[in-house]
Amino acid sequence: MNQESLDALKRKLADLEAEVIRMRAQAESYKFLTEDTKEFRRFVQQERHEDRLTLETLMKWGSVGAGLLTGLFGGFLSFLGWKTWADAKEQIKRSTEAIQKNSEEQIQRSSEAIQKDAGQHLIRIREEAAGQLQRLVESSVAGVRENVQALDTLIRRELQYQRSRVLVVGRPDGLEGMAEEVALLERKGIQVTRASHPVDDLPGRIRRAEIDIVLYRYHPDIGFDLDGKALPPVDPAFRPTLDAIVESGHPVPVLVYATSAVTGGDNEAFRAYRWGTFANTAATVVSHVYMLAHLFQGGQQQ
Repeated sequence: MNQESLDALKRKLADLEAEVIRMRAQAESYKFLTEDTKEFRRFVQQERHEDRLTLETLMKWGSVGAGLLTGLFGGFLSFLGWKTWADAKEQIKRSTEAIQKNSEEQIQRSSEAIQKDAGQHLIRIREEAAGQLQRLVESSVAGVRENVQALDTLIRRELQYQRSRVLVVGRPDGLEGMAEEVALLERKGIQVTRASHPVDDLPGRIRRAEIDIVLYRYHPDIGFDLDGKALPPVDPAFRPTLDAIVESGHPVPVLVYATSAVTGGDNEAFRAYRWGTFANTAATVVSHVYMLAHLFQGGQQQ
């Protein structure tokens, strides 16, 4: 996967995450406001219903009271004889109408006050909903930002891994058996170069940051002393290669691929080199190269 493809993937993922957040926020807002509007409508309808019942009750009792007052005043005026019945009836009518009007006005003012309070309550609810929605969006955006950052880190690491330049070096007879391992590294995107010992200007190539990792294929010979005893197996090309790496003065990592134990002077020399490690299978070669690619870049420790 090249840089442009990875960048495009990253942008598409970020756009998709942003669209999901926006749609989720709209859905939550619509759902909340819909439920709140239904609740407010039920509240207003209930208040209006109670107002009508109150008005009907007042009118009913007003009519009953008017009748009682009419009878009482009629009897009283008839008893006193100081005013006509028609005048008394007209006065009672005006009083009843005034009471009814005052009652209606009071009910109207109460209804308006209730609706005003309910409207203010609805405004507060909507403001709280907006605040909760904003916090939800901010929380979701923060989560998406973390995911994007994690993806960006993963992409950068993968690119760094694929940009690593590995020099596979060793004796010709040892490199012949490295075809499978080299192919595996190349399938992972690693830039692999093979070179038989001796490598031309190895210290200079390391100084110029042309090599990030040296993979040495250790292939020892078995020798015998004058008495016919077997000597510790050594790779005659290993020490000169290691000396050339040390001569560069740069801490380039060295991975020694040996299917058997490295012993004797070769082991002692390699143990003295601070930036070296061993691999004994094809799988450990790939895993060690991956690890070293993230610790080193251009011959510099990260």
